[in-house]
Amino acid sequence: MTVAAPVGSYTKYDFGADDRIRFEGRYWCLKTRNEGDPEEVARWSEGIVIETVDGGQDRRVKAFSFEYVDYLFRHKKIDWEQGYFSARNAIARAKKLKRTDLPAVTLLRTRMVLEFLDMETDKYETGEFFTRSEAGFQKFIDHFKAENAHLIPPKKGKREVIPGPRQFGRLVERFQDNQLEPCSLLPRHRGGVGQKSDFTPEEEAFHMEHAGAYQSKDRPSKLDCYAQMDEANRRRAEEGLAELKVPSLRTFQRIIDDLGDYRNELTRAGDPSRVARRFGMSRRGYQPQRPLEYVEMDEHKLDVMRLLVRSGIWEFLHPDVKRKIEEKMTQTNDGRVWLSVALDAYSRSVCGAKLLWGAPDGASAVATLAMVARSKEFETRLYGTATNWPQGGTAENIHVDAGASYTSLEFQEAALSYSGNVTVPPSKHPHLRGRVERFFRTINQRYIHLLSGQTFSNVLLRDKYDAQKYRHMTDEQLAEFLVMLIVDCYHNTPHRGLKGLTPLQAWYFGTQNANGAVKGYPSEREYAEAFSVVTKYKVGNYGIMILGLPYSNTWLQECREMRYDLELSVRYNETDISKILVKDPFKVNEWVEVECALDGLKGWRVTHWLEQIKYLKRQFGASRSIGMRVAQAALANARDFAKSSKAAAGIGSPLTTASQLAYWDREVVAGFTIARETVTDYGEPAEAARVDAERVRSHRRRRTQ
Repeated sequence: MTVAAPVGSYTKYDFGADDRIRFEGRYWCLKTRNEGDPEEVARWSEGIVIETVDGGQDRRVKAFSFEYVDYLFRHKKIDWEQGYFSARNAIARAKKLKRTDLPAVTLLRTRMVLEFLDMETDKYETGEFFTRSEAGFQKFIDHFKAENAHLIPPKKGKREVIPGPRQFGRLVERFQDNQLEPCSLLPRHRGGVGQKSDFTPEEEAFHMEHAGAYQSKDRPSKLDCYAQMDEANRRRAEEGLAELKVPSLRTFQRIIDDLGDYRNELTRAGDPSRVARRFGMSRRGYQPQRPLEYVEMDEHKLDVMRLLVRSGIWEFLHPDVKRKIEEKMTQTNDGRVWLSVALDAYSRSVCGAKLLWGAPDGASAVATLAMVARSKEFETRLYGTATNWPQGGTAENIHVDAGASYTSLEFQEAALSYSGNVTVPPSKHPHLRGRVERFFRTINQRYIHLLSGQTFSNVLLRDKYDAQKYRHMTDEQLAEFLVMLIVDCYHNTPHRGLKGLTPLQAWYFGTQNANGAVKGYPSEREYAEAFSVVTKYKVGNYGIMILGLPYSNTWLQECREMRYDLELSVRYNETDISKILVKDPFKVNEWVEVECALDGLKGWRVTHWLEQIKYLKRQFGASRSIGMRVAQAALANARDFAKSSKAAAGIGSPLTTASQLAYWDREVVAGFTIARETVTDYGEPAEAARVDAERVRSHRRRRTQ
């Protein structure tokens, strides 16, 4: 037989007169013929003609080719509802019947009836016929049960799942009368019928009054409430009133249950917000649209011993290191340290972290937030991480809890100066800060196993440990461990909440493709104004002396000429000690930049300078004043020494506060100063430089002798 080739490469779909089509946001059906116009057609040889049926004023008619209909179906631009305008579907909609809601028994009976109708006509030419008689119905039922015993659902209640022959015959007729509609086989029995209450309205009100007593902060039991109702009923009799009929204990318990689980628990709970969270649906909280739109901050206690043991690092450590760590943990009472973190809500990236050996306070919160506002290239070079730590810039909103660290005046001032928006989300709603809470849980439970002893550090292993060289390494190695855990492990592990991206990938993706780019880092002046330590210093003969360094300029000299005994407010930036900000005593809210008289300190941190102070005191004596040129010549040979100490910098460095500055001035500097030389010889500058150099060489010779 010759078969004609298809005309085109498309699927031809058929539509019925009762079908409804949704296209371009409107409802359509096949075009009906206009009366008296025999030329009007709903179909044509190459497609269909449809018209709108949604009652809109703009009545429209379209002709679609079968090829175009195939295109619409493939690209999901058209929806088709079969038989929507049929009488059968209209009845089903009126009865609110849906085939997807049919019970298992009805589905099984629908299949039985369909199979019987097929076998009645021997549709599959098996040679076996079933007649519409009681014997024929029974024969089919026995055959169906034998073939489908594993598909028959269990019996529920008194009614059998498989109907008898007479009932099955009625089901076949009903199915055909309703145009083979499966919903027609639903059971038609009335089901349970409610019983009329035997109690009067007065008695029901009496029951409800005592059932409501269950909703009390005193938390009485249901039995107690029932006993109180009986006692109240007896008092009525003693007072000459008619006793009211009371229900059984089980019925009374059902009355209490009908008040609602939520209301019952809410009125009895000591913490209503806990009940509200338990019954409330899962809430997503705010959804950031770009990195640094929201930064969440929190503190958490870390069990260091547990982290080291679980990660497998402990067994590789040298015994001396183990002993020092155990001693350090003993000093913290409970063996744990605080980790303060600032987390970007969009990418789940850690933008700032601070390791605290004491209880967190406002200074620790400011130090953590300051890391968000500056580049962390210093930390990555210091700890030698394998990947970058680029997460930083200017945050738009800062979310914190109501802890003392974040409600302190110094943190509020720093946060508002930095971003202009710091918020404490409503209490009793932990989902509003759930990301940073989950981060701490992740650190404790999931990511510790990613670090091996080799990943942690080689310098503390048993076979390579130098006790003399690393006698002060406990603090810095713990800080290194946490930085590597964050930067190299956590930031590079796929996150389920980020759809499989790592926090680092999410950061890069968000900054390049999200709704809005990240705001850059604040300027040096803005950073200093937001995160500097504010304290007071007196103006002396060398200007303002801070940690042995003199700060002065012509403006400060003019201020001293106006008022000799001046004590000024100073902003001291721990990340750049080359200059300070001094508040003008004669103007309102104006801060003036004053540079250090000693050159070459640009970008120096306060902890670096303290290391240099120790070096200079060993070179020139503990309590003396040296000239700037002498100091610069000596410091030129010691810069690498100061920058090599991780214990004096990074996330584990001491917090710079006003009291800490005073302590360093008193205990570390201890009167050692670098002063501007008073020039009395107005000779050639070259000659003065030669004399200073000779003085340094002479001092070195004396030390070597």
